[in-house]
Amino acid sequence: MERTPRRNGCVGEGVREIEVEDPGVLLDTNTKMDYESLLAYEKDRQKRGELAFRASISLSREEECFSALTADFLEAVAESGSMLGACQIRDISYSKGWKMLKIAEAQLGIQFLERQTGGSKGGFSVLTPEGKVFLEKFRRMEAAVQAAAEAAFEKIFLEPEEEERRIQMEEKLTHFDEKGNAIMVDVTEKKITSRTATASGKIHVNEAVMKAVLEGTVAKGDVLGVARVAGIMAVKQTAHLIPMCHTLLITKCSVDFEVDEKELTIKALCTAKLEGKTGVEMEALTGVSVALLTIYDMCKAIDKRMEIGEIHLDAKSGGKSGEFVR
Repeated sequence: MERTPRRNGCVGEGVREIEVEDPGVLLDTNTKMDYESLLAYEKDRQKRGELAFRASISLSREEECFSALTADFLEAVAESGSMLGACQIRDISYSKGWKMLKIAEAQLGIQFLERQTGGSKGGFSVLTPEGKVFLEKFRRMEAAVQAAAEAAFEKIFLEPEEEERRIQMEEKLTHFDEKGNAIMVDVTEKKITSRTATASGKIHVNEAVMKAVLEGTVAKGDVLGVARVAGIMAVKQTAHLIPMCHTLLITKCSVDFEVDEKELTIKALCTAKLEGKTGVEMEALTGVSVALLTIYDMCKAIDKRMEIGEIHLDAKSGGKSGEFVR
């Protein structure tokens, strides 16, 4: 931009526009309001960690014609009383400010500024009534979009992370108090939900045990039938076996077996279900363990080298931690 020397702080006649490379600035702190806004943004970013969010909008017809930078520029004109003062406040070149204004006025058909050059009091620029109304509408739209975007950001990005951290904190050493003493977790305030858990495990046997189980020739009786009953009874007695488990009203329990003659294994599966404030994972695991131990007990006269293993939780549902599938 070439211009004649200023008189009374204003640009004189003979302004000629020259295109220059000028991306402007993204964030600046030339005013107290700018500084406070930037400080609040940075504090919010630090509070959330590295992940932060800011939304911006722009209006366009044939091309982008009005953005937050345009609005900032017009507000700076209203504050300083001149385009040059606005450019200095926003830290952009005069050519950039002039170009933004011309594009906005041409595309929107609105005269944003009433400009006066020279005169006894020097030049000045003020927002037109129409310009003030449009600027106020843009800021309202900007605030509405920001609020909606912030809500979506919280729901999509932050709430899952915060919920996961909260669950992890709740589950981290919850069976100990501040002094390290063992305690039962207080579930008083938890909601009653439908909860299900399935666990499984295997016992490895030899051919003689497998043959006796399948043919029903084990001296102590029906191995799998007794093991099924034992597993179900164990589910109902879990709180008596594991100190910090709650006494639960089990509403459904099943113990089933999968026999693999080729691999010489018997797999036990236990499913427990209830409507309550705490899960039934330990009940399902206890049911599997006792069912397998019962098989060992009934068959140990044939072979004491049987091995129990691979006991684990296969799936659970319900509660704050949601679904789990191994």
